[in-house]
Amino acid sequence: QLVRHLKKQFQPGMTWENYGEWHMDHKVPVSAFNFSSSDHIDFKRCWALKNLQPMWATENHIKKNKLAKPFQPSLLL
Repeated sequence: QLVRHLKKQFQPGMTWENYGEWHMDHKVPVSAFNFSSSDHIDFKRCWALKNLQPMWATENHIKKNKLAKPFQPSLLL
């Protein structure tokens, strides 16, 4: 599921072979969640497919732990 989810969002030039030039980005940053185990609901929200997207590494370094878009409550599970 993850592979299919990311691949359908690839921007021109993104391939599995050049992973590293692009990153798997969290739309809502990991730092916005509070979890201590993989069983915690925030962990599940953080790693939900709809919170993940491919992003060029340079863009991801600029974005850091900010939201790429204004807060989107629909991202929450």
